[in-house]
Amino acid sequence: MVGQASSGVTTVCIVVNYFSSTMIERCLEAMLTELPNRIVIYDNSCDESEYQNLERLKLGYHNLEVLRGAKNLGFGAGVNAAIGHTAQYEPCIFWVLNPDAVPQPGCLNALQEAVEANEMCLVSSVVSFGETPTADQSIWFYRGGYDLIAGKVWHDDFRAPLNKMLESQPKTWTTPFLPGTSFATNLETWERLGGFREDLFLYWEDVELCERAQKSSIKTLVARDALVWHGEGGTTNFGEDGHSKTYYYWMNKNRYVISGTHSGRKFVGNPAVAWETFKCISRPLLTPQKDRLGKTWSAIRGTKDGIMALLWPPRPSEVSK
Repeated sequence: MVGQASSGVTTVCIVVNYFSSTMIERCLEAMLTELPNRIVIYDNSCDESEYQNLERLKLGYHNLEVLRGAKNLGFGAGVNAAIGHTAQYEPCIFWVLNPDAVPQPGCLNALQEAVEANEMCLVSSVVSFGETPTADQSIWFYRGGYDLIAGKVWHDDFRAPLNKMLESQPKTWTTPFLPGTSFATNLETWERLGGFREDLFLYWEDVELCERAQKSSIKTLVARDALVWHGEGGTTNFGEDGHSKTYYYWMNKNRYVISGTHSGRKFVGNPAVAWETFKCISRPLLTPQKDRLGKTWSAIRGTKDGIMALLWPPRPSEVSK
């Protein structure tokens, strides 16, 4: 059966939607040669028209289920809700996929093989980008890291030619960091980790998950043949030029929330942090895009709210996972 792991384990693709039904349709079309057993879309849009757009996709995909959220939970909590709903189909492999990602042939099979070969693991796709999924591709992610002392994340060899990199890589390799763009895991690993931290809403939830994985001796891997194309920021840009205000706000806020949780209040006064903060805030001004001032203000607000959350954290009962 297409999408069935060699051991008979059910494969479930998890997609969190926020007004991304057109992107999801393109994503599903790319899966036609390698469909998972089930596709579960968690709809954060809270919009009747968007929900009906998703429901219409069922006409072409009998194994698709749409879960309608009562409110916008954000990415991490949406993934948790969808996996919690589908855990009844165990044993299973979960494939978390962004709506603006387009899987290439062999992607699902490569993820399945890597998860089955490594008992406790998170396995990421190699992620490429270019003008279109069929154009010459550059590296968006194949290996990366993070530094919670300085509060930064990086992707190795960003924008380097993709094909040259793939020729020199083994079938799988380890990496301290993997993004939430396209990754797979099994139920045992997910339950041991406790899923995504739910109070972050958007961004840095993947860093926080990887940090817990490292502390729990759970492998974080990349599968060479699990290739996806990524329209970076497509789910929050809504046609804007460059990253959105939403991106700049949450990326900067959660940088302080996550890194500050690791380093404590001294994170605020660290010179390396201050320099990285300056670069993060000034990035929208230095990048050719629309509404630079508005996006810079969003970055400043996010930074301010992150500092406030670090210095005066919410009570433990207010933070999930």
